[in-house]
Parts: sequence; C-alpha cells; structure tokens
Amino acid sequence: NPLTAWAMLHEAGLQSGDWLLLTAGGSTFAQLVLQLAAPRGIKVICTVRRPDQVPALLALGATAVVDTEQENLPKRVRELTEKAGAKACFDAVGGATGALALQCLAPGGQMLVYGMLSLQELPLNNGLLIFKGLHVRGFWLTTWLAQVAKPVRAQAAQEILAALASGTLQIQVEATYPLAQAREAVAHAERPGRHGKVLIVMD
Repeated sequence: NPLTAWAMLHEAGLQSGDWLLLTAGGSTFAQLVLQLAAPRGIKVICTVRRPDQVPALLALGATAVVDTEQENLPKRVRELTEKAGAKACFDAVGGATGALALQCLAPGGQMLVYGMLSLQELPLNNGLLIFKGLHVRGFWLTTWLAQVAKPVRAQAAQEILAALASGTLQIQVEATYPLAQAREAVAHAERPGRHGKVLIVMD
C-alpha cells in the first residue's frame, strides 16, 4: 500500500494547490495517499459512506470529506474547488461511485483506476471524455515497477522507508493475531466497518 500510494502520486504529477479526489477515502490505501499528499500542498477530497470516518481523515490532512450517502458528490466537489474540478482521481470503487467521480474531474483531468470494490464496471461517459479531454487508465503496482526507471524505483523505496521509520507515514492497525489464530484473523479482516489492518504476527 505505501509504495502504491507513492507511485500513483508520482504518475498523477500533482503539484501544490492541485485537487485530488479519493474514492473509498476511509481505506488504508487512501489514508496513506493522504499522508503523502497533504504535506506537498495537494488538496485532497475523500469520499466515505460512514460519517464516523470523517474526523480521522480531516486529522490526517484531508481538505474535505464527502459522505456520498448524504451529499451529491459532483456538486460538492464543484463547490470545494470553486467550479474548477479535481485534477486527478484515484478510484477504487467503480460502478456508480466511479461514474460520479469522473464527473468531478477538471478539463484535462485524469482518473487512475486501481480497484472495483463495488464489483461493477466503471461506466464511461463518452461526452465527458471527449469534450473535457479526460484520461482514464488502470494502475497495477507490479506493472509499474517493471516499467518505471530504476532511479524512480530507488527514490520511491528510499522515501517510503524513511517516512515509515520516522513515523511521518503511519498505517492504522486494528488487531494482531498469532499465526495459530490465522483463521480468526481472516474472519476479523472480513468484518465490515473495520478501522485498520488486521495483521498476523510471526513468532
């Protein structure tokens, strides 16, 4: 997750002052992107479906958090960005949420698709793609690592390891289990409403 977060920010080419939209904003991945983006001056909007996730994301540096169960996402993004739209979106959901996120992009904006949590394909609006000049592409870390230049891989590893070691980049852990309780750990990981990773500790 940390390396994927770094790599996607690198690919998006965002600068200080740019707007980034993260679907599934309460996920561990989104929280890592947020921790990397906010110190660079990137303005991050996270989407959630549970209001209890809002305070933690704001504390991590989110500019705004949109509860998609209660708010109209494109309308809210237009308000937040003063009608400019987001320069990039990292979409993990697909389906209806992904379609709404696509509407939030600024002219020339890009969407990097890295998941399909809704189990529904991302419906692409041809009019938006044509008349706003949008770019939609997939992202998979294994492919990126095979294609990117060696100095970029080295920079990513160095910066991520340094951030983890210093504590400036943190991964929320909800529970740990010994290997003997692997079955219980998997069951816990599959529960809805988790607030962090479930880890198996190897003794």
